[in-house]
Amino acid sequence: MNLIIEASLSEPPSQVLPFRDFTWRAQKKLGRSVLIECDETEKDLYWKFMKPRGMLDFIDQLVSRREGVFGFRVVNRGGFRFSVAPAMIVDRIDQFNQTEILEKITRF
Repeated sequence: MNLIIEASLSEPPSQVLPFRDFTWRAQKKLGRSVLIECDETEKDLYWKFMKPRGMLDFIDQLVSRREGVFGFRVVNRGGFRFSVAPAMIVDRIDQFNQTEILEKITRF
């Protein structure tokens, strides 16, 4: 099962270490393929932002919305254009909500 995280959730106010821990747990503990979803034109931008911070260590792939990948979607509350219904809407990934998101993914 895919876990699709909207790319804007890697930006502040999300925190780097909780983001890495969240993706590590999703991949290693829950066995999910972790994907980052963004516009095709933003893939390089997000790769350059996330790679030096170690945020891509547990990411399987960056995908575009046009690719139509299915899975459990975690999307940003502000500004996302829903082409597919999200499974969870949050405004950040931090130490206070990462466990809650993981619990919801586990039940899905």
